[in-house]
Amino acid sequence: HGPEPLFRVRRGEGDSIGAPFPLIGITRAYYVGLYLSPFSEGLNPQIYFEWEWRGRCDAPRLQAALNAMVARHAVWRAVVTADGMMRILPEVPVYTIAVETQPEAATREHLLATRTHMVEHGPRPEAWPLFECRISHTSAGASRVHFCINLFIMDGAPPPLPLAHARAARLCPRRPRRSPWLSPHVRAPTWQV
Repeated sequence: HGPEPLFRVRRGEGDSIGAPFPLIGITRAYYVGLYLSPFSEGLNPQIYFEWEWRGRCDAPRLQAALNAMVARHAVWRAVVTADGMMRILPEVPVYTIAVETQPEAATREHLLATRTHMVEHGPRPEAWPLFECRISHTSAGASRVHFCINLFIMDGAPPPLPLAHARAARLCPRRPRRSPWLSPHVRAPTWQV
């Protein structure tokens, strides 16, 4: 007889699938900070990633890999309810990645505007999806993949799960290299793929 385990795995059965369950630990703190604290002014907990894609990103394949990940990992179908509970949606629509095709090269201003918009208007925990993905084709042979994820479903250990699924789908066979570029307002790395 040993010590109690830190976590207990609970598997939903029958009517319990999709039933709300309590937030725990850091997710409860996110909820208080977002909805209940007079000091945080609704600060949405999220993290932004960006990858420079060597070659043009195959948007349909990346979208298929992202949707396969959503189907496989229940937490990626989660929402936070108004009463501070989390709920796994049994089904969600197919996620569509926004693709922004630019002239020969996307301007720095355009990329900054995309980053700023995604960070300031990022995914809210009360509505699915709790992530957003966009692709900016920066030239005929290069792309930028932008990814913003709400921390209610991931506490930001880069590179996130979507990149692992993209690698598994042979979209980017090499490990990402950290780029020296850091967004001054986001503080999240740009990854080169």
